[in-house]
Amino acid sequence: MTGAATAASAAPFAAGHTMGGSANVAHAAFLAVSTTAITLWQRSLVPALAAHGLYDAYAFAWA
Repeated sequence: MTGAATAASAAPFAAGHTMGGSANVAHAAFLAVSTTAITLWQRSLVPALAAHGLYDAYAFAWA
């Protein structure tokens, strides 16, 4: 059940990232699944939010 819920939330998130092409969609899907896994593992949104913030900081600074 958890896997289906993760896929159901990751799919529309990834679909919203089509502007960068299929590689961007795949990347967004991977990040959505990763942050969902972190949230489930830690039972808190805080670590996933921190990971997302660190990723964004890196992406804006060096990409």
